[in-house]
Amino acid sequence: MIDPITEQVEELPVSPSRTAGGGFAGRADTFLSALEPMREQIMGVVGGLNRVVGEINQMIAIPSVNYLPAATREEVLDGELGDVVVTPAGLAIAGLVRGDNLLLNGNFDVWQRATSQTSNGYGSDDRWSNPSSGSTKTHTRQAFALGDTNSWDAPARYFSRTVVTSVAGASNLVSKIQNIEDVTRTAGRTGWLTFRAKADASRSMSVEFSQWFGSGGSPSAAVTGIAAQKVQLTTAWQKFSLPVSLPSIAGKTLGTDGAHTSSLCLAFWFDAGTTYDARTASLGQQSGTFDIAQVKFELGEVATPFVCRSLEDELRACQRYYEIVHGVTFTSLATGIPSFPCRVPKRASPSIGTPSFGSGGTGGAFTVLAYDHTAGVYQSAPHSVISAFKLPLDSEL
Repeated sequence: MIDPITEQVEELPVSPSRTAGGGFAGRADTFLSALEPMREQIMGVVGGLNRVVGEINQMIAIPSVNYLPAATREEVLDGELGDVVVTPAGLAIAGLVRGDNLLLNGNFDVWQRATSQTSNGYGSDDRWSNPSSGSTKTHTRQAFALGDTNSWDAPARYFSRTVVTSVAGASNLVSKIQNIEDVTRTAGRTGWLTFRAKADASRSMSVEFSQWFGSGGSPSAAVTGIAAQKVQLTTAWQKFSLPVSLPSIAGKTLGTDGAHTSSLCLAFWFDAGTTYDARTASLGQQSGTFDIAQVKFELGEVATPFVCRSLEDELRACQRYYEIVHGVTFTSLATGIPSFPCRVPKRASPSIGTPSFGSGGTGGAFTVLAYDHTAGVYQSAPHSVISAFKLPLDSEL
């Protein structure tokens, strides 16, 4: 049976103006022919627009598992709320958004402790430990001049500077490290490390990852020397993009204190005795000045541009590991005990540092109370005067 609609169309007369070589068809052919020389330019514009859209997608404020409440974060990682964390492309990796920076304070915006240190370990930029042994160093916060980073992926206000004085010794070292909480989140995956760096002269610096399995019981020994390699620095800022393949942890044992005590560790090595040759690609020992900025480690097959978090989000993320509690002391506890809650849940029950008092005085002891990652402090002894105070709480890895 012939469809009546089709039959009707077939019976319509064909207008000569629509035949090839005349009228509409002819004008269309002429137009397309005129566009042909511009094909490459048009495709270039389309490609450029696609790249811009991709970069905009990366900058969209998508909820990241790193900033969800603890209970929700665990549900996401367990797959119970998998729809909460979705990228514009609909891709998530083990509860982590593709393009999400697993490092905190990679833009060196947060310095709760101080803006310089010569001591070993934590002491200045948040989440970054600055180890040294045998050799010495001075680590400082340095400011960019206005406009210095306009051509970068994102604006930067500060960078990290480490001035090394090398002392000969097989076990001597100066490095800069960050521990990414929970080694299980990244094991067996591939990713990219990107950063910018320069030195006071042409010098090498080494980069290394390592897996640490936590505390309590009998955890497996650390796996070190992962993706260890040297990079060549000059006196000008360079951007480095390094692929990283992380080994599986199948057969390993986590410490009984929990996965939150384990970590994937990133290390920048500036000075290293022969003891560390396998971990530093035989970097060796050297004095010099080393500058680092905009550090990012992400999971995935491609490196994406560095994106700044808001200062508020960056600070809150860092406060999971270190927070300064502010308050006012009481001179008597007869009518009640003043308490001061932490702003964010902690990785573990924090240790109390030395308080400082704006109005001086003596006394004013404090005690930590922690329950299921929620922590606070209370004043457990009267202070001699009413005074504002600052009290550091440390929950670092």
